[in-house]
This record gives sequence, C-alpha cells and structure tokens, in this order.
Amino acid sequence: MNLLKNLFKKVQYQFYHRIAFLFVRLFSKDQITYAQNKEDQIIDILTGFKDKGFYIDIGANNPHKISVTKKFYERGWNGINIEPNSENYLLFLKDRPRDINLNIGLASQEGELDYYYKPNASLIDSTGFTFSKKVYDERDYNMQSKKIKVSTLSKIFSDNNLTSVDFINMDVEGFENEILSGNDWSKYGASVLCIEGENYDKFLLEYGYKKVLYDGSNVYYVQKKG
Repeated sequence: MNLLKNLFKKVQYQFYHRIAFLFVRLFSKDQITYAQNKEDQIIDILTGFKDKGFYIDIGANNPHKISVTKKFYERGWNGINIEPNSENYLLFLKDRPRDINLNIGLASQEGELDYYYKPNASLIDSTGFTFSKKVYDERDYNMQSKKIKVSTLSKIFSDNNLTSVDFINMDVEGFENEILSGNDWSKYGASVLCIEGENYDKFLLEYGYKKVLYDGSNVYYVQKKG
C-alpha cells in the first residue's frame, strides 16, 4: 500500500511539475532562475516582470543557492529575509545589504520554539530544518533542537510600516499553517503568495486570494482585485 501511495505521489508531482515548467516556457521573459523549482520565474510572471518591488522571504535559506529572491534582488528589488539558521543569516547580512535580514522564525504567536536542525549540515543544506515537531518525528535523521526566537507575520508587517508587498515566499517545512494564522490577512498581505505544500485554499479564499498554479511542491495565489 505504501509503495502504491509513494508511486502515486511521484506521478502526481511529475504531472504538476511539467505543467509549471510549461507555464514558465510559455510566459517567462528570460531563463534566469536560482530557485529549486523555477519559483522565481513563476513569481516574476505573476507579478508582471516589475523592475522594482518588495518581498518577504520566510525560510529564506541562502542568498545564492536555492534562492527564490536572488533573481529579484539582482534586478533592483529589496525585501525582508527571515532565516532562523544563523550561518545562512550571516551570509544574508554580508550579501544582501539592501535587504532587512532577520535571524528568527515565524509562528502563530511570539515567543520561543524548538528549531530542529542538522548540526553538521553545509551552508546550502539547511532545506530540511523545521519548527514542526510532526515533521521532525517523521524524518528523524539525526536532527538536534535548540530554542529560537519566533515572531509573527503581522508583527513583521507592523514593525516595517508595511501593509502590502509584491510577494511572500514561504518554505518552512510543514510549519506553514502556523505562520499563516499569525497574520492579520484582512490588514496585511501580498499580491502573490508562493507557499510550499498545498490545501490552503479555504483559508486564503476568505481573504481574497485565488489559487492559480500548483507546481508539485508549491502553491501560488494571487490577490483578487475589486
């Protein structure tokens, strides 16, 4: 049964992945991408190929490798990078001087939470790190934990005098719902959302977001106008 389930997931992923790649091939203006699954190209299409803009990258990982925002930063954009891994955070301080770089996590409320990580991982191998105990229990591959300060997405908006940004990217390994619930979506938002995982439609529909694409790994929403 598990074998069939895993096979179905693999086929489903490949199907949606090919649709997303076709979307990029049809509508992208260039082939520049630094993201794992061409998320930056998809976001570029959905935001209208803007010369300047502002982003919030939650679980930013690394300023160069597997980065959804590097393409935009090179063009002249800036934004807020939220990265709880201290080694990668230091890279953002060095390489993203126009950005606001925060060495914290996000959650449904402020405080401290256990952050699960691999202590000997390379600087570009922090993609499995998580605040989710459920994900940690499922993976269980020699991860350790330490307490990390967490804030809320609402506070990020408020502290930086923002009400809306061009896009939010969220890659937090199973902790997405907690972060979504930590924002006042009736007050703060983004033109485009790229969120790892799926099944956020019901929650976001209430706040005027429409699902436009699923690439097998991430779901994309645009804020409906009017």
